[in-house]
Formats: sequence, C-alpha cells, structure tokens
Amino acid sequence: MQYNILKSLNYEITDDLEFLKTLFPIPYDVEVQLKNLYKLAQKGKKAGIKRLTSVIEQYPEVPILKNYLSLLYANMGNPSKSYEINHLTVEKHPNYTMGILSLAEEYFESNQLNKIPQVLGETLDWKAIFPLRDKFHVFEVSGLQKIAVRYFCKTGNFKDAQNRLYLLEALDNQDDWIEAQEYYDISKREYDDMREDNNIEVNVPLTILTDITDAPDFNFNLINLLYIDKFETDNDAITDILKYSRTEIITDLEKVLADSINRYQHFQDDIDIYDNEETISFIGHAVLLLGELESTESLENIFHILSQEEEFLDFYINDFIGENLWIALYKIGQNQLDACKSFMMRPGIYANNKALVAEAVSQIAHHQPKRRAEVLEWYNDIFTFFLNSKINDNVLDSRLNAMLIYEVIEFNGKELIPIIEELYKYDVVDFNAFGDFNEVESIIKNSDSPKKEILSITKIYDEYKSWNDDDFDEYDEYDEYDDELSEDFVDKLYEQVLNIETNHKNDNNNNNNIPKRHIANYNDGEPIVNETPKIGRNEPCPCGSGKKYKKCCINK
Repeated sequence: MQYNILKSLNYEITDDLEFLKTLFPIPYDVEVQLKNLYKLAQKGKKAGIKRLTSVIEQYPEVPILKNYLSLLYANMGNPSKSYEINHLTVEKHPNYTMGILSLAEEYFESNQLNKIPQVLGETLDWKAIFPLRDKFHVFEVSGLQKIAVRYFCKTGNFKDAQNRLYLLEALDNQDDWIEAQEYYDISKREYDDMREDNNIEVNVPLTILTDITDAPDFNFNLINLLYIDKFETDNDAITDILKYSRTEIITDLEKVLADSINRYQHFQDDIDIYDNEETISFIGHAVLLLGELESTESLENIFHILSQEEEFLDFYINDFIGENLWIALYKIGQNQLDACKSFMMRPGIYANNKALVAEAVSQIAHHQPKRRAEVLEWYNDIFTFFLNSKINDNVLDSRLNAMLIYEVIEFNGKELIPIIEELYKYDVVDFNAFGDFNEVESIIKNSDSPKKEILSITKIYDEYKSWNDDDFDEYDEYDEYDDELSEDFVDKLYEQVLNIETNHKNDNNNNNNIPKRHIANYNDGEPIVNETPKIGRNEPCPCGSGKKYKKCCINK
C-alpha cells in the first residue's frame, strides 16, 4: 500500500494481519470460532448471550470476545448493557484499540461529544494515546478516522473532517471512505442550510413612492443628457458638464439624486411601458460626476440614496457602473471617515450599499499607506459596534460582516483577526462566504491583493464602452443600423442642448426646449412605443420561476 498523503504522521501503518495478532494474541481454539461468534453477535438473539459469556469466562484475556458481546447487546436493542460491556472492555484491556473505538462510538451515539477527546486524545490520533507505539494497523487507523470525520462534522469543523476524509481515501479502505464521505456530504448540506436559515439580515424600509412625474428645473440643460442612453460613450458631454460653475453643477447633480427618489414610481412605470432600461442610469452618472468634482458636501445626499430599499440601486444602476461607484465614494469620503463610520452604524441599510462605503475605505490603506492605522481603527470600531449590538437594533447583518471581512482580506488587515474571531463567536458572519474562522484567518494571513485603480470618470466611460463592445460584437451585423440612428439622434439632441446653453444660459424658462419627462422616450416630440407587447420588469417572469422578470430572464 502507498501512504504518500500520510507521510506527515509520525508512525508506520501496516496491513499485515499477523501484526494485529502480536498485539492482541488469540488462542487457536478461539480463532477457529471467531467467524461463528461474530455471526451470533450480528443476529442479536438472546440465546447468544450464554454462548459468548461462556467463551469469555474461558478466555478472559481475549478482548475481541467482549467486543462481540457488546455488539450482541446493541443488536438486541439493549444499548445500556452494550455500553456497560464497552467500559468493562476498556477497563480490562486499556491497550485494546478496538475497545477504545467502541467506547468513542458510544459517546458519539449518546451525543456526549465532549468525552470523545478524552478517549481518543485531544488531537484524535493514536500517537497521542500510545506515544511509545511506532506502528499501527490500517484497521486501527481507518476506524479512528471514521469516528473523527463524524465528530468534526457534528462539531461544525468541516475543514478537519475533510482532512480526515483525505486520510481515509489514502488508506485505500473503500467501504469506510464511502461511508464517511456520505456522512460528510449530508452533514455539510444540513449545516449549510442551517447556517443560511440562521443568518441575520437587517430589515430595510421600502422607498416612499410619490406621484411626481415632472422633471426638476436644472441650472444647465446639459444635465438632461444624463437621462438618455449613449451618454456614457460621449466624453465631450462629461467634459462640458465639468466646465460649468462648480456650485451650480453640484446643485443640479444633487437634484438628479433627489429625482431618482421622487420619481421612482414614475420611472418604474415608464420602464414597464416603453422597455427602455438603458435610460435610467442617470443616478450612476450623477454620483460619478460628483466624485470627479470631489464634492465632499454631497456625501450625505449620496448616503440618502444608499439608504433606499434593497432593489433601488439594482433598478437604476447597471453592473459596470455599480462596480465603479466606490471610486466616487473614495474621492468624496476619503477625508470624512467619521461620517462614513456613522453611516455604517445606521439601522435598516441594505448590506450591499454599506459594502460600497467599506470598499472605498479599504482602498485608502492601499493608496495612502500612511493612513493604514486609521483604516484599521475604522474597521475595528465598526466591528466593536456590531459586537455590542442586538438583533432588534436592526444593524446586524451576517452577509454585511462577511463583505467587511472580504475588504479586510483585500488590504491584508491581519491586525483585525482577533476581533473577527469574536464576530464568529457571536455568530454574526455568513459561513457560506468563507467557511469557519480558521479558514478566514488563513486567508487573511496569506492575502496579497493588489490595490484597485482609481479611474477618472472619462476612463470609466471609456472602459464601459469597451466592455459593451466586447459583450455585443456578435450582434454588430444586426444592430449597426439601429446604432447609427440612435447615435444620430443623440448627436442632434446634444447639439440642440449646447445651442440652448449658449443662446439662453440665463433664461431658466428655456429648459422647456427639452422634454421634462423621460427624455430618451421621445423622438421629435412623439413617444417611441414598441408595437409588440412587453413584459414589465416588475411583473412575474414568464418562465415560471416565481421571480420578477428583471431578476430572472430579462437579459436572456
């Protein structure tokens, strides 16, 4: 046999049956009866007691006979008597490993898990019990690993259980390995389900809906271009917006943020009717522009956006823009860590939204190494706050803590390992993210994540255009005509807006030259209505999944 995976063990493993006979000698007269005596024990008949007892009295020095008697009582449905024989066997034959395993099995079956390390040693290893032995039979080692797998599964230590499975597999005892693997798979599935059920999640209030349908009056008409698709591909528009008076443009961008809340119901209805999902990214554009302006005074307005219901940002912001929102938060909030900390401690905030702020703060440790201690203190204060919170405070969220730990991994915050361990003990971390604390500790200690690039807004949109081109190259031959029409429309509209700004920049009434409702729905003043009926993104998905269309097959 090959035991390459067992080389770390400090003893030899043999499959020689003669080795067992030297450890626990069996007289020939007993050996020839063993097969029949074992069958007798398996049958669990009362008549077998007299026969086995008689042989034991004749050969009291043979421990395997007592093991058979214990098995007989177990199969008769008399566990207490079986356990009594187990204890007697270990007492009379303290070096008999199979008796020790039977006793450990008893403690497992009777749910006395704390006693198993007392029987098998703290490390659940034969060498811990018999330090002078340098060789063990494969049956002894395999039997120990089977119990160890079940013990570690029962105590939630699936990492060590997996390691014992590897040992069992290396021992080439197929039956034992299959039995232990099946137990592991069932236990892990049940454990993960339980952990999922026990995860804590904050209750996020729903966004208050209004019947407002009119767009805000902006200082600059060019802001209306944020409400149309293709804006993200036009850096000229970005450059022109950033040239305006800083105070006035920030006021306009903050109006855009407020508009996303005030007209939330309006835009949802609009999407369901016109199916123009690409035109509602204006909130993402506004946040990125505020970031480019380093508008520190807008931080609370952004926090107000991040305080909305779970589906709010999912409705407005596509994946690419969402992945870059942390950059705006970094530029705006890097010198307002107390305000960011206060936001993280607010109740009823969706975990993903808080994680955006945490991501921005973690990157400070990368880009400004001298502030690493400040970042560590920031995370420590938040973790301490959660440790001192209760579920009814509506701030504890298992998934959020897992995401915060991920950010700690990103900047190798090994100094936070002790308090992260406390979070695991408090049971407020989603185990499905990284597993148990031991796994997280190892990941943090060995992490070497590079810092993320802080892109300019024009670079973000350049990458967005490239991202879109890569994703849709296969459809180019079909979409070319539509793209040309759309680009012509946007170019003409952009030219119209610039003319308005040039000729009437002091006349606020000229905002009426651009439609105040969802501007991308209009071409020459008439709404673009699809002739084919559309499924509303908030309606049930026709595939029958039970999810909303936008959460299921909308992109298929």
